[in-house]
Amino acid sequence: MILYEVGSGKPYSTIQDAIDAIVSPLTDYYKILVYSGTYAGFSVGSKVTTALAYITIEINTGDTVIINSNITFTSRYVYLTGFKITSAIIFSSGSNYSQIKNCSVYNYYVGSYLIEIASGVRDILVDSCLLYNGNNGILISGALNNKINNCVIRDIIGYGITTDVGVVNPYIVNNTIIDNGTGIRFRGEQTIRIRNNNITYNVNGIVLTSPLTPDNSIKSNNNVWNNSTNYVGTSGGTNANSFNPSYVNYPGNDFRLLVGSLCIDVGDSTDAPDHDYDGISRPRILGFDIGAFEYSMVNIAPSIIINSLFQRTDGSNKVDIEYTGIDQNYNLCSLNLYEYSFTGNFTGEEQTMTPSITDFLHDNINSLSFTFTGTNFNFVWDALTDIGNGIEETTIYIRMRANDSVLNSNIATYSGLIDTVSPTINSFQINGGEVEEDVTLTGIVDLLIDVSGNVTSMKFSNNGIDWSSYEAYSGTKSSWNIVSGYGGHAIRGLKKVYIKVKDTYGNETDGTLYDSTWYKLTPASVENINTSTMYHSIKAAVSNAADNDTIEIQTDDTFYESFSIANNGLSVIVADGYNPTINMADKTAITIESVQDIKIRGFIFINAEDKIISIIDSTDITIEKNIFDSNYAIYIDPSTDINIDKNIFRSGIKQIQLLECTNTLITNNIFYDSTDVSIELNDSPSNIINNTFVDNVNCIENVLPNNDKSTVKNNIFYENSIAIIANPLWDIDFNAFWGNNEDFSGLVPRWEEYNNIKIDPLFVDYLNDNFYLTADSPCINIGSEINAPIDDLNEVERRQDIGIDLGAYEFFPIPEYIYNISNVLQSNAINDVFIYDTSLDDIDDAWKTNVFKSWHIEKGNFPATVYLIITNEGLDIINAENNELWMKFTSGIGNVLDGDTGLDAVFALNGVIYCSKGEISGIYGGLVEIDFINNEIRNPRESAHYIYDGTILDRDSASGYIVDIGPALKSGVVKTIHGARIDSDDFIAIGSDNGVSIIKDSLSVISYMEGSDIQNIFITNDDKLYYSIVSEGIVGVFYNVSNDTIDKSIPDYFYSVTPSPITAPDILSANINDIYVVVGESVFKESEENLSNLLYVATDEGITIINTNEVTPTSSENFGFSKHYGLKTSSNPKLNFKIFDGNNSNFYYLNIIGNLLFFVAKDTSNDTLYAYNRKSFNIRLMRTTSLPSRNISGLSIIETS
Repeated sequence: MILYEVGSGKPYSTIQDAIDAIVSPLTDYYKILVYSGTYAGFSVGSKVTTALAYITIEINTGDTVIINSNITFTSRYVYLTGFKITSAIIFSSGSNYSQIKNCSVYNYYVGSYLIEIASGVRDILVDSCLLYNGNNGILISGALNNKINNCVIRDIIGYGITTDVGVVNPYIVNNTIIDNGTGIRFRGEQTIRIRNNNITYNVNGIVLTSPLTPDNSIKSNNNVWNNSTNYVGTSGGTNANSFNPSYVNYPGNDFRLLVGSLCIDVGDSTDAPDHDYDGISRPRILGFDIGAFEYSMVNIAPSIIINSLFQRTDGSNKVDIEYTGIDQNYNLCSLNLYEYSFTGNFTGEEQTMTPSITDFLHDNINSLSFTFTGTNFNFVWDALTDIGNGIEETTIYIRMRANDSVLNSNIATYSGLIDTVSPTINSFQINGGEVEEDVTLTGIVDLLIDVSGNVTSMKFSNNGIDWSSYEAYSGTKSSWNIVSGYGGHAIRGLKKVYIKVKDTYGNETDGTLYDSTWYKLTPASVENINTSTMYHSIKAAVSNAADNDTIEIQTDDTFYESFSIANNGLSVIVADGYNPTINMADKTAITIESVQDIKIRGFIFINAEDKIISIIDSTDITIEKNIFDSNYAIYIDPSTDINIDKNIFRSGIKQIQLLECTNTLITNNIFYDSTDVSIELNDSPSNIINNTFVDNVNCIENVLPNNDKSTVKNNIFYENSIAIIANPLWDIDFNAFWGNNEDFSGLVPRWEEYNNIKIDPLFVDYLNDNFYLTADSPCINIGSEINAPIDDLNEVERRQDIGIDLGAYEFFPIPEYIYNISNVLQSNAINDVFIYDTSLDDIDDAWKTNVFKSWHIEKGNFPATVYLIITNEGLDIINAENNELWMKFTSGIGNVLDGDTGLDAVFALNGVIYCSKGEISGIYGGLVEIDFINNEIRNPRESAHYIYDGTILDRDSASGYIVDIGPALKSGVVKTIHGARIDSDDFIAIGSDNGVSIIKDSLSVISYMEGSDIQNIFITNDDKLYYSIVSEGIVGVFYNVSNDTIDKSIPDYFYSVTPSPITAPDILSANINDIYVVVGESVFKESEENLSNLLYVATDEGITIINTNEVTPTSSENFGFSKHYGLKTSSNPKLNFKIFDGNNSNFYYLNIIGNLLFFVAKDTSNDTLYAYNRKSFNIRLMRTTSLPSRNISGLSIIETS
C-alpha cells in the first residue's frame, strides 16, 4: 500500500494534487487519506488500474471532509468513502468497477443529478449513501450490473433513482426512498432488479416509463406505501407489500425500524447485501428486513415462567401450557417447548415436540403485552402425536425456552398429570341384544352400555358420521330413534347404532363400535310363496324357509342386510317389475354353503367391501338377472353345476372368482369397468359363452396352471387391457376382439381357423354403456350354435335370423318393409295406420273366401293380414304378404269416403273396417263402417244413420248415401277409433271433440263424456273404456261399458298428474299423447288379487306405467302402483328411471307385442321408433330405428313369424 496524505500540513494540499502524483500504470494499492477541511472537487483521470492495483480516497477516522464541487471518475477501480459532497458525482466513461460508500450528497440544485453513471459504464456500486435536497437523485445510464444498495434518498424534487436507454441488469436493493417526486423510474425493456426497498411518502412510488411493454422488471418484497400513487404503468411484483414501515422517527429523518415493524424478516435474500446502512450485518433474526436499515436489538435474554399444565378434555389429548414472561428490550424472537420427561431427569438434548417452535414474534405473540404486563399465554402441545396412546394418568415434566434474536435464552420447567389411554366399552346392545326380526315398527330402541375406566360422557350416531352431543354417562340410553336424526333414515333394513365415550382427561373411543337391529315398514314386502307368509326382511324370510320354498321380493326398496341360505331348493327371486337394492354395508350379502338347487334372481347389489355372493361346497346354483355394482361380485369355492346367466357386472375388482369348480356355465352377461379381472378361473373348467366384456383390465384369466379345458365362445371383447389369459388346452372360438391392448396372453393368437375375428362390433352407444348391436354389426349371425344359450340377456330368443349373434344381446330386427310401400299409396299425407291381422278375430273366417260377394269377384280372398293406411285422398288396403295394393277407397263426392276434409282415423275388427269421415258441406261426416261380411257400407253420422247405395264393389261409382234405420252419432269431429269384442258383441269406441260414442254391433250408440274434447280412447275386452281429454292430464276409466244404464258423465275412476290421495298412482305429465292397455297383467306385483290391468300413458316427458286396481280402486288398502320412465336429461322429480335419449322428446303411438313395448319419440331433429323389453331390468332398450319422416302420424305393430 502506498499512502498519499492530503490536508493542512500534509504533503498534498488538494485531493487533485495527490491523484495527479500517482504514476500510471499502478503496480500497487494507493490510498489517498484526507483530513478535516473543505476541498474542491477532483477528477480521477485515465489511470491504468486493476483489481489488485487500485485507488481508495477516504477520510481520516473521526474527521469531517466536505467537497464543494463536482467529482468525476474516468478510471477503473477507484473507491470513495466517507465524504460529504455538496455537488455532483459523475462516473464517466472508463470508470468501471468503481465504488462510492458511506457518503452524503446533498444541497445541490445546479446540475440535473446528484450521482450520474454515464452510458457504457458498468459494475458501479453506490452503497450506504445519503442523498437529499437535489433536482434528481441517481441516474443510471451505465451498461451493466450497476448496483444501488442500502441508500437513503429523500427530499428530491424529481426522481430518486432513474434509468436511461441501454441499461442492462441494474440492481436497486434495500434502499429507503422517501419524500421525493418519484421513488424509482425505469424503462420497460430493462431487466431491472428492484428488491427489499421501502418506498414511502413520494408523489409516485414506482413508475414504468416508455416503452410500457414489455415490462421485464423483476420486483420482489418491496414495501410501497402511502405514496400519492404507488404504481404507475407497472405492478408490485412478487410478495408486494403496502404497510406502515414503522420508522423510529419519520419527522426527524430516522428511518430505522421500530420493534414490531412489519418490514422485519420479510425481505428477499436474493441479491440482498450482507450489511445495512449502519454496517450491521444482515440478516439479524430470521430473515432479511426491508429498507436501508436492518432491525437491531440489545442482547438481554428474556425471562419465562410456566404457571400451569392442563390436558384438554375435548378428546384431542392436547396440553395447554400457561406461562408469563418479561422481555424489556424488545428482543424476544421465539418460544420453544423443547423437552419432556416422565422422571424429571432431563438430558438437555432437544426432542421433537409438536409443534417444536411456535409463537414467533411476528406471528402469534404480541411482544409488548409479553414485555410489560406479564399477561399469561397459552402454548398448545400435541402430546398424543409425540408420546402416543398408552400413558395412563402419569406425571410428565416439560421444559420451555424463550429465545431472543441473538440466541440468548432462558428455560422454565414444570410438571403435571397426563393420560392418553382411551376408555374401554365392555358391551353395547340394542334392546338387550334382541334378534333382528323382533324389533318393533316404531324405530325407538333402548341402549345398554357397560364400560371400564373413569368415563364421564357418551354420545351416539346412526351412521358413524353424524353424532349427538355428549351427555353425562349412564349405563342406559332410553328411547333412541334409529330412523330419524344423526344419519338415520326411514328405509327398511339393517340399522346400526354407534357409540363413543370419553373420560375425565378427554380421551374418547374411536366410534367404530356399533350394534345392529332390523327396522320394518308396513306393508311387508317379502313373501314366502309356498306358505303365503309375508316378512319385512329377506333375512327373516330366508331364516324361516323350508326346503324348496320360493321367497319373492315385491318392492323397490333398499335392504341393508345380509343372509345365509341353508335350505336345499330355495329360490330368492324378485317379482316382475321390481328392482330392489341390497346395500351390503361393506360385508358379504348372500352366503350359500353346502346346499343344492338354489336360485338368486333380480337384485341390484351395491357397497360390498368383500364378496357379494359367496358359494361354498354347493351344487346346482343359478345366479341370474342381477346387477352387481361393487368391489367383488361372486366367489365360488369348490362347487359344481353353477349357472351365471343374464347378469350385469359393472365396476369392481374381481367380478367372478372360481376355485376348483366344475361344470360352470357363464352366459349372457355384461362385464365392464373391472379394475382387476372379470372372470378368474383357478382349476375350474368353465363354459363362457355369449358374454360382452368392455373396459376391463383382464377379462378372463386362468390363474393356476392346470389341465382344465374351458370353452370361450361367442363373446365380444372390447377396449380391455387384456382379453384372455388362457390355458393352451382351452377351446377359444367364434369370438370378436376390438380395441384391446392384448387379445391373447400366454398363448399363440387364434384367428381365422378358430373363427375369431378382430373387428369393431358396432355397439349402439358404447360411451353411454349401451352394448346392443346395431343393424350393421359384423357380430350378427356368425356365432356357434353349439352349447349356445336359447335366449339372450333380455330373454330374446336366439336365434333371430340365420345364425347366433355374438355377445350378451341378440340383434332384434324390426321389420322395415312397411316403409317401402309409398309407391302404391294414393297420397303421402298419411293420417293413420292400422295393421289388421284377421287371425286375431273372434269370428269364423269364412267371410274372407266368400265367392258370392262382389268384392271377392273383384279382388279374390281377403288377405290374412293387411295394412290399412288412411290419407287425405282415401283408404289404401295393402296386402302384407307382397306389399301390393289390394283395394283402395278414393275420397270424393258420391264415393264411400266423400267429404270436404281429410280422413283422420282407421280401425278394423271382425271383418269390418272403421274410418272417420270428414265434414260434408259443414255437417260432421261421422264414421264409415266397411262391412266385408255383409258386403255393405254404413255411415252413422250427426243425428242420422246412412247406408251406401251400393256394395263394396261400387265404392267409388254409386250415387252416394241414403238415409237408413240405425244408430246416429252426436255431433263432433271423429279423431280416434278403437274396438273390442266383449262377450259376444263388437263394441266400437269413437272419440271426437264432443265426447265418446260406443257403437254396439252397429245396432245402438252409447255416449260418454258429452262435450269433452277427447284425445285418446282404448276399450278392452274386460268391459272397460279408457280415455284422455286434451290438456287435462287425466286418464278416465268407465267399468261395465256393456251396461248402458251406468252414469256416462262421470268416470268410475281416473288417474291424474296430482292424484288424491297422494298414495294413489299418478301420471308423469299433463300433456298426454297416447294410451295403451294390457288386460289382466301385473308387473308391479304387491297383492295380485286386487290388481287388474296394465295402463301405459305416453306424455311429452316420458312414459308412465300404472298397475291399475280396478276391482276396488278407492280402497285405502291398495290404489295401484305407477312408475315413470323419462329422458336421461330430464329434471322431473317424478321420474323413477331416466332411460330415454333425445332432445325435447315427445312420446307417441304406444303398441305392445308380448314383452316388447313400441313407441315413437319425436324430438327437434328426427322421429325414432323404440322397442323396449318392458319386463326386464326396469325396461331395457332392445332397438331403435330412425324413421324416414319428421311427421309420423300413426303406428301399428303386430307379431308375425
